Amino acid sequence: MSSGFDGQGSGRDVVVIGLCTFLTFVIFCFDMATPADDVSVGFAYDVVIVLTFLVRYRQLYFPFAAVASVLVVIGCFFPLPSPEDASVFFANRGLALVSLWLIAGLIHFRTRSEAALLRLLDASELASEAKSRFLASMSHELRAPLTGILGFSEILKSEMLGPIGNRRYVDYASHIHESGEHMLSLINDILDIAKIEAGKMEIEPDWMLVSTLFETLEGLTAVRAAEKGLILVFEASPALRLRADVRAVKQMLINLLSNAVKFTPDGGTITVSGRLEADGGVVLSVRDTGVGISHETITRLLRPFEQADNRFDAVHKGSGLGLSLVKGLMDLHGGRMSIESRVGQGSAFTLHFPPP
Repeated sequence: MSSGFDGQGSGRDVVVIGLCTFLTFVIFCFDMATPADDVSVGFAYDVVIVLTFLVRYRQLYFPFAAVASVLVVIGCFFPLPSPEDASVFFANRGLALVSLWLIAGLIHFRTRSEAALLRLLDASELASEAKSRFLASMSHELRAPLTGILGFSEILKSEMLGPIGNRRYVDYASHIHESGEHMLSLINDILDIAKIEAGKMEIEPDWMLVSTLFETLEGLTAVRAAEKGLILVFEASPALRLRADVRAVKQMLINLLSNAVKFTPDGGTITVSGRLEADGGVVLSVRDTGVGISHETITRLLRPFEQADNRFDAVHKGSGLGLSLVKGLMDLHGGRMSIESRVGQGSAFTLHFPPP
């Protein structure tokens, strides 16, 4: 919260304080010269108090209100009003005093509210930064031993140093390796989310062929899709190129494809397409014939660790990081993600990349 004495606001504050002081003097002189015009004098002092709102963090509204009150009272006696005008005169002066302190009180209430809001915002930013540091630190500490687990389990399942003997141990080693890879993937997602929220994620845009990217994605998801009897369709012109961070784009599409495979019933269809927009931007889309998402759920899914079904016994398990990570990466590219979905009919997730 600014104190009013530092930065660029100090010059403006001096001007406002000088103006309020000058106006107070002018109004007092006017009051002495035309004591009968007490209503105008009250309104004029009110304007001065309102002007102090521009430098409210100095809390000058109370001192100016006190000075104005004294001057209003002085104006009551120099000179004294005639007996026939006294009741109206003093009533108007009393209203002027009430309005002065009412406005000062309202400004004080507004200032206190703003100060409390700023404190809450500062606390929220500190908490978010602390959370990001914690996630990054813990994820790093977990990733180091996981690398060793993956390496040793790979040696065991491939029997690199000779046959193990019992084939069940090989199967166990395979399960350990698969679980380790899944855990490493989650940790990488948490690290990326923490970096994005902390503003430390950097991207390195480069040109890529969309068709080549789609071939890689098809190889990564074909086995899982075949297990459910899903039809994978990839549509893109061989000449379509995209300038973006290659790793980030691959990660976004893998997340979207994984969700599509997970939530599309057996025998469904998943279509991944790319096209060039009229303005030179590129659009990549993942469309499925899955269960769909309600409109109320879509907004919630864009937050980290949120899922369509947050119950512990939910049918489809997941970390809830996929869509929030996609949104964060698209923001870094200066693009956006749009979602179209109908319950029971499927969903379409579209990534809009700006022109290079």
